[in-house]
Amino acid sequence: MDIQLFQTFLKVAALENISQAAEQMNFTQPTVTAQIQTLERYFEVQLFERIGKRIFLTEAGHRMVLCAERMLQELAAVGQEMEAFKKTRHHLSIGISTQMINHLLPPILGKVQSCVPGIRVSIEVCKNATEVIGQLLANQIDLGIIHGEQVNAQVVGYNILREPIAWVVETKLHAQYGKSSQVLDYPIINFTRPGSVFRANFDAVMKDATFVSEIEFSDSEAVKQAALNGLGAAYLPKALLHEPIASGALQVLQGPAMHLPISVVLHKNKQITPALRGFLGVVADLPDVDPRLCSFLAALE
Repeated sequence: MDIQLFQTFLKVAALENISQAAEQMNFTQPTVTAQIQTLERYFEVQLFERIGKRIFLTEAGHRMVLCAERMLQELAAVGQEMEAFKKTRHHLSIGISTQMINHLLPPILGKVQSCVPGIRVSIEVCKNATEVIGQLLANQIDLGIIHGEQVNAQVVGYNILREPIAWVVETKLHAQYGKSSQVLDYPIINFTRPGSVFRANFDAVMKDATFVSEIEFSDSEAVKQAALNGLGAAYLPKALLHEPIASGALQVLQGPAMHLPISVVLHKNKQITPALRGFLGVVADLPDVDPRLCSFLAALE
């Protein structure tokens, strides 16, 4: 039902005069009368009664005043909510597969803030890439950033980074092994199977090597702490190792060259909002980005 009917009713109720209400609302008197009659027909009640030259609210009319005022207040609240939303509508929710990716995001997010003023970003740290994909499918996040590549038919993914992996060992353990630079001279702190992109990468390059896997973890931060505590040699993204290497807590070893692919993923039917478009535009400028992402963005123009 047209909200104008209730606004007209309240004006007539306040003035108790159809002519004055029509004048103040810039309507003709017949128009105001017709609007009141429309309400009365719809609810099957009489809202006003005429006594002499004056009109008065009926009992139903008094009830209608309360309801109409409450309804218009709710409508005003909706308007305020929507105005507030428009000021913060550039929201972007991102799911990441490990804490490690947090080390790579700040410079990207800084550029996104410049491209999309007022953007608000929330980061959800997930257990693994599978959980990120699950949240995409449930529309709980706008996009994900994961290690490796996605394998779900409902999700599209583009490689954006190739994070180099470094082999490291704690300085005292390094000395105990005669400062050997060869990684296979040390027990290995490994990642658990299955589902670990780190471990899959390791198994691919070490398939013909003989080594001792001293201890295994499912989390990169746990592997880092184990290495710092001298439990063995570890392989980790360089993004996690700048500080302990610079301080001398960890020594870099010689080992097979490894890189960790990092991809941005989103649901293939996801609406591309200005915030999402801005983020993808920034990562599309990264040096190792999949050219298909650039083609995808060009098709949006």
